[in-house]
Amino acid sequence: MSHVSHVPVSRLFLSASATALVAVCLAHLVGWGVGGYLLLSDPVPDANIGAGLALVLLPLPLAAVLVWPMALLTRLPRPGVTALIAAPPYLVVSGAVYLLWTRVEDHTVPGALGAITGSVGALVVAEVLVLTSVLALTTWIVRRRDR
Repeated sequence: MSHVSHVPVSRLFLSASATALVAVCLAHLVGWGVGGYLLLSDPVPDANIGAGLALVLLPLPLAAVLVWPMALLTRLPRPGVTALIAAPPYLVVSGAVYLLWTRVEDHTVPGALGAITGSVGALVVAEVLVLTSVLALTTWIVRRRDR
């Protein structure tokens, strides 16, 4: 059976953008929650390191996993296939963005909460842009292949 999507391309790109925004933001909220829990449960330096890792590294793979349910909600074509195709390029490019972010993060003022929060915010924006572009391209490819 042939599944042909008659949805305009602009709606697909808008849905991919919304999916990326929600997936990355939810993943970072989970990272903040896990990091906060680690800090509250045991305020020793090891817990601080774990909280920092949870804050920054947990959202990368979690956002890739959250794409599928968000793609279902925004009615992207073939959400499972779209999420599976989009995950590897997102993880590779987002990992490169993370490495670039760590180089920039090394130059922020230690202890300046505003600078660190702004820096993590910049990482979130960069991840949203990466996931949006990967999802938009993947959605377009999947839709084009269904025709």
